[in-house]
Amino acid sequence: MSTTNANITAGQHYSGRIVNFAPYGILVEIVPGIVGIIKNAAKEPDMEIGSLIDVQISDLGVSEIYLKRVFKTSTVSPAKNSTEEQSEISPWMRWKDIPTGHKQATTAMIALKHHTTAFKQELTAARKEWNDAKEQSQKIYDSVTASARNQCEDERKRFTNECNSNVQTTEQRRSKVTGIVQGCANFIGNLPAQANNVKNQANEAMSSVRSIQSEVLKAIDAKIRAYNALRDCNIAESERTRNDKLDKARREQIDRDNQAEHRFETKHSGICVERRGDIYTGFNKATIKAYSQEVKSSRFNVASYECPSEIPDYVMLGSIGYSIPNQTKDDMSVVQAVEVQTADFGTKKADAYTVQIPYSQRLEDGISLMVRYSPNERTTVQSMMQPLLLKLFMSFPAGKLEATMIDPLELGASFPDIPKLAEGPNSARIIDTKIWSKERDIENAIATLRQRLENMTQAYGGDKESRLKKEVVRALAITDFPTGFSDTALKDLHAIVRNSASLGVCVLICANDEELEKLKQKNGTLVAEIAQSVVETKATGTKLMMMGAQNEGLFLRLDDMNDVIQNKDQILSKISGVIEHMQLKVEHFESMYKFDIYDSNNWFTGNHDEIAIPLGIKGANTVVKMVLGRGGGSTEHHALIAGQTGAGKSTLLHTLIMSTLISYSPDEVQMYLLDFKEGVEFSAYTRYRLPSLRVVAINSEREFGLNVLKELCTELETRTKHFTRYGVSDINSYVNLSDVPKVPKLLLIFDEVQELFRNKNESDSISAECLSCLNKLVMQGRAMGIHVILACQDFHNCSGLEAYFSQMAIRIAVKGSEDGAASILNGDNAGIKTLQNQPAGAAIYNGGGGVESANNFFQVSYINESERLELLSRLDAYYSDPVVADLYDSQQTRILLTNAEDNIHNCFNQLILSGPDSIHPLAKSKDGYGLLLGQGFGKKSLFMPELRSKDRDNLLIVSKDEKMALGLFELAAMSVLYEELHTTNDKSNALVYIVDLFADEIADGECDFEYLEECFPQQIKIAKIGDTEDLIRDLYETVMARSEGSMSTDERVFLMFFGINRARKLRTSKIYDDDRDNLSTIEMLQKILTYGPKLGMNSIIWGEGLRSIEYMLGERYDGMFDKRIAYGLDDDSMDILVAESSAKSLRGKTAVYMDINNDVKNTHFRPYDIPAKVWMERYSETYADIINE
Repeated sequence: MSTTNANITAGQHYSGRIVNFAPYGILVEIVPGIVGIIKNAAKEPDMEIGSLIDVQISDLGVSEIYLKRVFKTSTVSPAKNSTEEQSEISPWMRWKDIPTGHKQATTAMIALKHHTTAFKQELTAARKEWNDAKEQSQKIYDSVTASARNQCEDERKRFTNECNSNVQTTEQRRSKVTGIVQGCANFIGNLPAQANNVKNQANEAMSSVRSIQSEVLKAIDAKIRAYNALRDCNIAESERTRNDKLDKARREQIDRDNQAEHRFETKHSGICVERRGDIYTGFNKATIKAYSQEVKSSRFNVASYECPSEIPDYVMLGSIGYSIPNQTKDDMSVVQAVEVQTADFGTKKADAYTVQIPYSQRLEDGISLMVRYSPNERTTVQSMMQPLLLKLFMSFPAGKLEATMIDPLELGASFPDIPKLAEGPNSARIIDTKIWSKERDIENAIATLRQRLENMTQAYGGDKESRLKKEVVRALAITDFPTGFSDTALKDLHAIVRNSASLGVCVLICANDEELEKLKQKNGTLVAEIAQSVVETKATGTKLMMMGAQNEGLFLRLDDMNDVIQNKDQILSKISGVIEHMQLKVEHFESMYKFDIYDSNNWFTGNHDEIAIPLGIKGANTVVKMVLGRGGGSTEHHALIAGQTGAGKSTLLHTLIMSTLISYSPDEVQMYLLDFKEGVEFSAYTRYRLPSLRVVAINSEREFGLNVLKELCTELETRTKHFTRYGVSDINSYVNLSDVPKVPKLLLIFDEVQELFRNKNESDSISAECLSCLNKLVMQGRAMGIHVILACQDFHNCSGLEAYFSQMAIRIAVKGSEDGAASILNGDNAGIKTLQNQPAGAAIYNGGGGVESANNFFQVSYINESERLELLSRLDAYYSDPVVADLYDSQQTRILLTNAEDNIHNCFNQLILSGPDSIHPLAKSKDGYGLLLGQGFGKKSLFMPELRSKDRDNLLIVSKDEKMALGLFELAAMSVLYEELHTTNDKSNALVYIVDLFADEIADGECDFEYLEECFPQQIKIAKIGDTEDLIRDLYETVMARSEGSMSTDERVFLMFFGINRARKLRTSKIYDDDRDNLSTIEMLQKILTYGPKLGMNSIIWGEGLRSIEYMLGERYDGMFDKRIAYGLDDDSMDILVAESSAKSLRGKTAVYMDINNDVKNTHFRPYDIPAKVWMERYSETYADIINE
């Protein structure tokens, strides 16, 4: 049936001639040489071979024309339902158009099964018809011959009976004649003797009688012979007639049999021709070869294996097969027709011919397989699981597949190699390859997977492309099912497999047949639905027989993966290596915005009625925002953020800060950034001009945190009074007023807030004050536009803070420990466990105070350091523009940092960046030299005491922290040199003299006194222990000369004695060649400390303890130092030195400064760390350039 005629098109009408009635339809010749088929049509009364009928072409196949009958009496063809429409299309034509996967392969094999079965049935029917005809012919023959034989036998009997009757009659005559003659003889014999004559005469007469008797008897004999001869003649004639009939019946039988055989052979040949063409149409060599090559090409080449870069549409799992019987002649005819097209894919045995083609499953349909096994098949089936799972890992891009493995009986031994994929430190954050065995763990694992899938459904809906792009593919592998499955786990598994197709989940289940049947008795519906949702098979050796009526006879044979098993170590190492070095899945910061975030024209477009800060992406492209200050009775005004270090909390905070900076101007929103962690998360924000940041604190001290909270409480009170004056009670009402001063909303972003609070058993005044301030802010802050965002790893460590959680409805849990998430989410919130199996950067935004119904899973948007710095540079340039700068000139960011070099706004960095134009006096007094030593608490962000030319104006530093003291000395020296720049003094003269008794070790990159002297060889002189006496004597003589008026006091000199307690020999040594009262070196030092300040020589002394200082300088040392710094001393020493009565509340690097003459209250500050060599070098180079000019 050809379709090559270009003039034949679908929809054309023809008057065709019926050429044959086949079991599968009616063949109609529409034009000479072109035959179409009316599929599955039955012969109607008006149809005969050769008769004409009206038809229309319904469809054109590759090699077949499908027709339907039409009637001229109607202008509209009879309507057909969908089933009738489908019946006119050959299954062969459908499977090739199905996308590659399970449905295509099974449809092809089912079609092959149906067609070969129909082929066999047609041949069987034809052969039966022939056999029936032969049987009928035999019956006719038997009937005819039996009739002939019966007739012949009847006639023989009749002729014999007639003969016997006649003979009997004739014999009776014989007897009668004989009897008469005998009677005469007896009569004569009985005559009396007296009647001899009569007797003699009678005897004579008897002779004549006997002669006549003899003649009569002869005649009777002749008649009997005649009767017998007639009988025999009639019988012979009847037998000839019978034999003629038998011969005729045989000839007629042979003729009938020959006709039946001819009809059979014709029909058999026609069926074979048609079916061979049918098989060629849908299962020809070229089609199968192309299909096979396409599917096989998807399988990796082990020898040259590289991790794929794209997610495959389908994965080849092995082959699918069907065995065609090959026992009878009809079987052989079917096999021969199939073998012609499938020789490359078939295997012939004595009893069957098996066709196997590659079998794959499509990801979008859900890759699934359930293998049921009997106890004797368990080992074989279990051995299939790891190779199958490994195939999936090799088929997907590295890190794009996560496997949840359930192995209740083997305790993980069924998957010995899969965990190797996640052995690297980074790999575990990319993929999840845990194996679960305990019932409780299995229940949790299945529940977690279900929750993740539900989250994906909510996030992506039907957007499969975005889901595959943003999410990993989930694989669930289960052995010995249903062992270890609770009722809850079964229900969750049921939900997973029912939705696996829509979510592209890979489900692999090995099921114990006996246990499964027992479970069916308990919950048959659930088990049945689980089985129906996957590709269900039953193991028979390595052959997996497919279940279901439609799939009967079909089997799967999985790829044995022998080539992979032999090279598994190299392959696993390659995949693991790629995973280890791949980047984590991230949502980039700019993906939250529809505009160029680097263009300042696009900034400050946030919602002005509330603060709405983009944080990340949910699903495909939904932006998740933190919304603060929403009206209408909302409780979303303050936030708690919990997350483990390295899991994304810092990323979230950076995203929060950067989003706020570009969404709101300083007139709308300003921030306080406090970080109590030993790190520099917020340090980058200190290097730029950002008026939106009121405070940036790094590695903060508790006092600073308290002061910030107090400052905010004061701000709250100020705003309350301010709003009252304008007749409003909250900031939202205030901002709607015209011609009023701008009042920005404030965000307090507090990281590692637990550092503010002691443990439950260690209450202190600072903790109590902090809690009091926080209570006030969270209760009243919303109305005044003040919002609190607290972050830490685990809020269980914030004793006392939990009392205010009810006022902080926004909870953001970043992936980390369950304890951290549980500290802000309700204990029964299932999202706590689900979150831990999410990739890094995953988070839950919950605006309902932690209840599960308010969970909103999302991915935190990530801005890398270079992008963040670039955006900060753009912001800095914007705020540095003269037009904009004037608007915010009074809004300087207060900075609290560990290192002086990190604060670009201090005098040292400004000198490096801007040169001599930046020089300005540090001290307020004309004769004072300001010393920039650290960060102050409160609004004074810099701690900068000054040394003046007056009595007792020396600085005593007492601390056991030698490195902290070193930093103070070096920064004091830098400050003295800086102050010299705005004087007229000779800058080449030495003005700082350091006694260096430093005994500790510092890092390679940190500056020591020797390096300091190398940087400033003219201005700074260092004396070691052996040179100390000479230095003290020289400075003493300078003091004496100045006191006598022989030397000017205009040029300042600074003595810095580092480690006075280590110079004990100075107490006893004498300067014998000196006539000045024969003083010891320590006595000279005492003179310097006593008289030096008012003569322009100030001293800075460091010692480790009060007793050693008193031992060195005497009991009256107290009168030599009006200015003191104490750090890390015991309570008594702190009280004696600086009158600090609450020393226990000090924590971290908080030092105490006391100025006896001026300050009523001590100053707490944080000393800067030891300067870095590279920074000191830059400063010295700039300094040298300036003094040389």
